[in-house]
Amino acid sequence: MRPLSEILKSGPRIAPPPAGAGPERVTRAAASIRRRWPDAEVEYPETDAHALARDMDRRRKKDDWRDFSWADATRTAQAFFGSSLWRNRRFRPLLDFLIEQIGPGCNPAYVRAAFRKYLDTFDPNSDLTPRLTRALQDHWKLAQLDIEYAVHHLRIFDVGAAPQRIADGMKREAVPFDALRRHGIAAPHGIGLMHEAHMRFVEMLAPEIGRGHIDSALKLLDWIKPPGRNDRLEGAGAASAIEALLSPWREREPPAELKSTIGTRLIDAYGDPRLARAGVWSACAPEAKRVILKWIIGVAIELFFEIVQVADPTRQCEERMKLWYGLCDENRIEEAWFVLNEKGADHAMTLEKQPDGPGIIEFGRNRSPDANYRKKCLLIMRIGKRWVVEGSSNYKTRIFRRNDNASVKPYRKAYDCKKFVRHPKVDVEIAHWTVDAWRNNVLKAIHR
Repeated sequence: MRPLSEILKSGPRIAPPPAGAGPERVTRAAASIRRRWPDAEVEYPETDAHALARDMDRRRKKDDWRDFSWADATRTAQAFFGSSLWRNRRFRPLLDFLIEQIGPGCNPAYVRAAFRKYLDTFDPNSDLTPRLTRALQDHWKLAQLDIEYAVHHLRIFDVGAAPQRIADGMKREAVPFDALRRHGIAAPHGIGLMHEAHMRFVEMLAPEIGRGHIDSALKLLDWIKPPGRNDRLEGAGAASAIEALLSPWREREPPAELKSTIGTRLIDAYGDPRLARAGVWSACAPEAKRVILKWIIGVAIELFFEIVQVADPTRQCEERMKLWYGLCDENRIEEAWFVLNEKGADHAMTLEKQPDGPGIIEFGRNRSPDANYRKKCLLIMRIGKRWVVEGSSNYKTRIFRRNDNASVKPYRKAYDCKKFVRHPKVDVEIAHWTVDAWRNNVLKAIHR
């Protein structure tokens, strides 16, 4: 059967090159356009792969290509390679036919689609990956993509070596995401081959991060969310990276700068794990997630008392913070959320904007209708099976009954601070008359 390159003479064509332009100049120009407008050529939307495969297989058998173009062939190949239909014995001849089209005279968009599917469906143990490899490694230049470095140095068509070679290349680069884009990998955070490379990249950096190397942590953080971009890694790949950044610190504290950098950048990329109940945080190992929750709780306690000093000065502020921070350090505080009055909220926003500030600060606002209580700031904590509400100024520490998860709800955007006063489920209210008495009474009530 004749190849489509001889049949589809009337299909869509690329505009002819300028007079005197050689093939190399045309390739460079096409690659330049795609680098500048990477989304100019996007994949076709979701299509019925089975219907497309049946139609093209019928045409192949009857040699009937009326009203058929390279765009139709590309759409079919893209859907077919991206589905499991190529495993079906019925469509094996169609698989052979589609792969055989990758050769001299093939439309560049078709080769580009095949290349993308090679990356996305990469699996050394499948039949498809080696077959696409053999076709593309001989004809990749037809795609008019700037992937020469990826082919020769990252060896993307060497099925056994490609994941590790790409990971090695990523480790050498200052910003791996941008480097891969320069080398013709349009979706560095993609599935298939790029996921395999990502996992090896994480494996290489994890031991260095565990030894406290901030440069390795920054490289991984820049990879999962490149600076100045909206791109971010998702799914299992992101979870593996987060675990590599956090798991080494389950039993020990990282250097202060490393701790601040990891915590701030992860929250910036994926949101506050106390609030983002779904998504990447839900896919992370619980032990790793507990590490950042502990860090956030510690920051929340420190910030709360720093802000309170401005918003509603509190007696024995430093001593109160020592108790709560000490319990956090002992992993006793499992949840923490603070509520600020208007002055406190303004100060928090000011802190957030500072270059060396704490980064994104999430908090609730005191919307109490009572003017006196509207001045208060609250620190809400879960310690074991008890909820504790600490307040600024002369607001008493209130410890709720064991296993009472209905009376205190953290992570809300607005609170009425007066509602906790004389609450029927409060087990004990402790005034801040003297530091020692207050501390002893709090610890006794928590353990009771």
